[in-house]
Formats: sequence, C-alpha cells, structure tokens
Amino acid sequence: MMLGETLITSLDDATQEARLASSAWARVRPAVIRSHPWNSTTTRSTLAALATTPAWGYAYEYQLPYDCLAVFDIDTDDSEQYWTVEGRKLLCDINAPLGVLYAKDETDSGIFDPLLVEALSYAVALELCEAITQSNTKRGQIHKLLDEMMTRAKMADGQESSPRAFDEDDWILARLRR
Repeated sequence: MMLGETLITSLDDATQEARLASSAWARVRPAVIRSHPWNSTTTRSTLAALATTPAWGYAYEYQLPYDCLAVFDIDTDDSEQYWTVEGRKLLCDINAPLGVLYAKDETDSGIFDPLLVEALSYAVALELCEAITQSNTKRGQIHKLLDEMMTRAKMADGQESSPRAFDEDDWILARLRR
C-alpha cells in the first residue's frame, strides 16, 4: 500500500504487482541482509580446508557456505591474523577447522526481526516505485523512509549483544602514548 497499489497477499499471487514484488524481493533481500550483521540472519559454521591452496599470499583456502552473503569474522584470537574473501573462497593462514561468522541468505522472513521486515518492505517499495508510480517524488519519499527505518533497525539490532572491544594494535597504542 506504500505505492498506492492493490495489496497483495502472497508473492505467488497471479498479478503483475505480485510478480514485480517477487522479483524485487529476490534482489533486495540478499542486499539488505549483506548490509549489516543482523542478529536474525547471522550464523556460524566450521569450514574444512580445501585440498587446493592459493597461488600466493595465504596458506589455506576454504569454500564459503552456499548460503553465505558476507563474512563478518573468523574464529581466531590472533589480532594479527589476516584473511580475505576472493570469489566464493576465504583465504587465510589458519589451519582447519576454521570457524566463520557470516550473513546467511535467509529466505524465511518469519525469523526476521520486525524492524528488519519493515526495512525490507521499504527496500522493496523503493525498488518497485518507479515501475509502479512513475513518480520521482514518491521515490524520494520512500528512499528517505528507508534510510530512517534502516537506521532504527540497525540501532535496535546492535543493542542485542554486548559491545565488542577493539583490539589495541600499534596504531591505537601510538596515539595513546602522545
């Protein structure tokens, strides 16, 4: 109803609006999930090292889980341990098994936080706005509402865990010694 169109009850409805919404949902949902470590879509996994190794720079490579949209962290106590994602592989110098914290490509919106659901609805509306309304004014209004909702959703989501301490590396310690 944000765009003034008929309300759909399912993305599987046999209407043009439902087909457009289904297509937008498939594009927007993974992008919004990847944009923030949402508590409801973040998961942990343990990876086995691949038999192959990177051509240079790292000792090990790991295949990312099929549902991984973004890697947020790896399980290491060593703050000097570096890693990178290249394609669908994670490269690092840590031997298996490797614990990873990542954004899961969750399709069951029933587990999403209510504010994440609202943010996703605005994101879908923004995606559909021009096709349905042909109004740049309406698109601008929805974009503003999306930004506000994403901020609210991220703030609420970020308050459901203890704060993470920053590692004190040489850069921070040098500044403190001044």
